[in-house]
Amino acid sequence: MKKLLSLITICMITTLCISINSSAATFGDNLTYDKVSNAEIATKTNQFFQEGTIHITNKQEIKEYQESMGLKYDPDVIEIYRHIDVPNENAMIQTLYFGDDYCIKNKKVTRKTDKSNVLRQYKRPAGKVKISESVSISNTFSASGGVTSKILNAQLGYNVTKTNKFSISWSNTYKYPVTIKIYPIYSITTGEVWEKDLFFDDHVGNFTAKKAIGDDIVVKQRKTKK
Repeated sequence: MKKLLSLITICMITTLCISINSSAATFGDNLTYDKVSNAEIATKTNQFFQEGTIHITNKQEIKEYQESMGLKYDPDVIEIYRHIDVPNENAMIQTLYFGDDYCIKNKKVTRKTDKSNVLRQYKRPAGKVKISESVSISNTFSASGGVTSKILNAQLGYNVTKTNKFSISWSNTYKYPVTIKIYPIYSITTGEVWEKDLFFDDHVGNFTAKKAIGDDIVVKQRKTKK
């Protein structure tokens, strides 16, 4: 049916040019919700997930941080160092042509530290602690129906299976032994992929895409046996 509509449209291109131009404008209007700005993301997330680097040592802010993670307050956590870098997050790659053109509907973007994935763990004695290395964090996605990585690459503007490298350069001095854990931070996008038609769009499937955008260093006081 979709191909037939395309053929009819091509055959009647001269008489329907005005209608086609009107439809194209409508398609453009429908795509505006695919573009999520950094300001919109910041509005939907709390202060701990904005782009850039933050260093948290205040106990109250550490408590708020843990609550934002959905975690129970741990008084042994004494420091958090977080860096988020989101290059070209809003880039879109779209090629409009009949019979095989997609869009995303009901798109939602959140940012989250994956506490179930410990990238690095260190146990250090009292004194100066220095970390200088790089970590690799992979983008991942899951999808239903006919949603492929190729479709998501084009619609989200980045490679949904790429591995990103993040440099960690950080040091501090402690009066007691510490345990340091490094976690990945993701920008998580969910939504529905639709294939656009002249009159009625077709639902292709749903997806969840996790883009690696940074790392989270959590320092915890390590209690030793007396």
